Amino acid sequence: MGLEFDFNTINFKAVESIHYNYNDREILPYSSSTLSTFQLQTRKHKTSLVTIPVALLFRTDPIGSFRYFAKFGIRNSFLLSNKMTDKGTEIIKGSPTILKEKENISMTSKNDMFFYQASLGLSLGAEWNFVGSTSLVAEMSYYYGLTPLFLDRKEENKTLYHNVNGEITPFSNKATQNQLNLKFAVLF
Repeated sequence: MGLEFDFNTINFKAVESIHYNYNDREILPYSSSTLSTFQLQTRKHKTSLVTIPVALLFRTDPIGSFRYFAKFGIRNSFLLSNKMTDKGTEIIKGSPTILKEKENISMTSKNDMFFYQASLGLSLGAEWNFVGSTSLVAEMSYYYGLTPLFLDRKEENKTLYHNVNGEITPFSNKATQNQLNLKFAVLF
């Protein structure tokens, strides 16, 4: 058991026509009337999480100056912040409609990402005791995401939508996070 701070970046590129309405830095529900609409091309999420890993540790007795181990457990992560940087086209409604390339920085959306993220993990590693009680540790871990990254919100709270010939279809992103980690540490 421990405490970790995770800083992640999630990038995606729109393959279809995706829009959202916004006011200053806040992304609004799709049904909100606003003068500013954004057609999304790429998005970069920057998240900060606090993680509490809980794992069982299985270690061998020392074999020479080496000791091998395996861990199995769950990572419990809690979202602290989520900021988005979007690139695309701003659509300003009026007569005439104005289109201009734009980058929206530090955008926020209430409850866009799931507050709690859980993942099951398996780690394998080795400790090399090279001087006295000082050891070099190498560990490889795989974590399988159990919870979704994004909320599947109620229809009226969804922010992203497709706009095909004036027909608006709202949706929520869907993804889970799987991680492969390689860790090196020095234990004193």
